[in-house]
Amino acid sequence: AAAAAEFVLFTGDFVRHEADEMANPGVSVPAIIGNVTDIITSHLPGMATAFGVLGNDDNLEGYLTVITTDQPTNPWFVKAGAVLSSHGVMTQDDVLRSYEYGSYFKLEVGGLTLLNIATVMYSVLHVPVSQNGEPDPFGQFAWLRQELAEAAASNRSVWIVGHIPPGLESYGFTELWQPMYVKAYLDIVQDPVLGTAVAAQLFGHNHKDEFRLLPTAPEGAGPILVSSSISPIYLNNPSFKLVEYCPSTGRLLSFKVFYAEFPVEQGAVPQWRFGYDLLDAYPSLRNSSGGRGQPGVRQIDVEALARTLAEGLEEWATYADWYATQWPNALEDLAAFAEDSPAEAEYKAARRAQYLCSLTVSDQASFEA
Repeated sequence: AAAAAEFVLFTGDFVRHEADEMANPGVSVPAIIGNVTDIITSHLPGMATAFGVLGNDDNLEGYLTVITTDQPTNPWFVKAGAVLSSHGVMTQDDVLRSYEYGSYFKLEVGGLTLLNIATVMYSVLHVPVSQNGEPDPFGQFAWLRQELAEAAASNRSVWIVGHIPPGLESYGFTELWQPMYVKAYLDIVQDPVLGTAVAAQLFGHNHKDEFRLLPTAPEGAGPILVSSSISPIYLNNPSFKLVEYCPSTGRLLSFKVFYAEFPVEQGAVPQWRFGYDLLDAYPSLRNSSGGRGQPGVRQIDVEALARTLAEGLEEWATYADWYATQWPNALEDLAAFAEDSPAEAEYKAARRAQYLCSLTVSDQASFEA
């Protein structure tokens, strides 16, 4: 995988959960950010990096982001940027200056334009609560709108990269972003001009292998992918993706998942192995994207997959197996079988529909309507 990759991308949460319970998190958290960066880059020497997106655990306490829109820099972002820069990533002056202000930044790497956004301040769990409600923290929405306008005007594609995805989480079907920020974000990425420049949106946070759908996707909109995690804390096997893309169009073509099974004996080294290839695993998605004559996965192809998943047959079984990366999970119990009673079939279909509905980006009220 390393020999074939152009760059390595990390979507946040360098640090373990409950950082505030560690001794001296003001020292421990930056040190861990540096250690994780070193571990990854040392195993992929010479490879370009797209590091810096901060997760909800990458601060002195969970979901903490002190909003300093009216200040030239943010003290925590300055500290995190200095750590990353000192460890050989985020070394470009213009990138670092943007990062020190709002922790968002544009990066040109591997023939792609990556718009790395901050998401923790949008979370329903964001602290300090007293700062919730600012229309555009750090001016990030204005920045994103401008970057997409420039990309659309020059017929370039970009990827948006963040930690917490907009919409709901699929465990308890509760919203992740505050509703006002979901609306502001959708107004941008669903814009009929701006949204056409977005070839992919990549997020983490949920510890599960999923996708999301825009309610009203502009023509040619790319997929929204939510990657599982290295940490198995929420009952998943560790995994990562090797993504195939076209550098001339910016289109995501496919990806391969690699994973390691846990638990392992104490001190044992995880044995990484190939898991699945996106297009091979999901014929409905492959047939949709392959029949268009334009390489690249788009939202319309993921919509075709979602319709097939609703049936609960072979592709649902595949999806459920990889949802938690070969770890037993509730989705596996919702596969349809010929021997299901009418009541069982109705129940399973309703639960599948509920899950798939939660994958469309919305707020809580819209989901429950």
